[in-house]
Amino acid sequence: MRFITAALAVRFRFVHLEFSVRQRGRSVLKISGGATAPTCKKFQPHVTIEKCNLSKRGISEKVAQLYAAGHSLLAISERLSISRWKARTLLEERKMPLRSRVVGAGKGSEKPADRTLKVAPYGYCLIEGKLVVDPKEHAIVQMIERSWHKGMSHRAIAKQLNGLKLKPRRASSWSQTLVSSIIKRLSNQEKLP
Repeated sequence: MRFITAALAVRFRFVHLEFSVRQRGRSVLKISGGATAPTCKKFQPHVTIEKCNLSKRGISEKVAQLYAAGHSLLAISERLSISRWKARTLLEERKMPLRSRVVGAGKGSEKPADRTLKVAPYGYCLIEGKLVVDPKEHAIVQMIERSWHKGMSHRAIAKQLNGLKLKPRRASSWSQTLVSSIIKRLSNQEKLP
């Protein structure tokens, strides 16, 4: 018995895969055990698969052409039915410069000089779009910095602040993570007023 696969309709029923095949001009269903069952008289294809019949050189040229036109590796791989890794490898073989994977990466010089902040960092407040030192919160930030320079852990600093009944801006109590983020900002030496 000869089967010619015309279309693929994969369905999972229990552990069996079912394939739609064409036998002697009519559509039948081949079940995993080898039995066949008629489905309908007229054959209707479910999936159309196009295969790109290009040599490695032809695929390489097509990938380079599409990439130069601004297509992403994902779009190229879907269009030519190759993996993204293969598209990347072909571009590297042609010594084409690859674009960054991160949107906006490498554009640090294009950043506007004035950053617009939605939320001020702890120790500061926003007044008319400008950062101004908040005296109450800034004193707590300085206390955190002094404790950190003395060698206290983030958890110990959080426990100390909770013991003094000092409340953070949004959370109900100080946590190791909150103290850690403030210390990270201080260690990065962000230039704030």
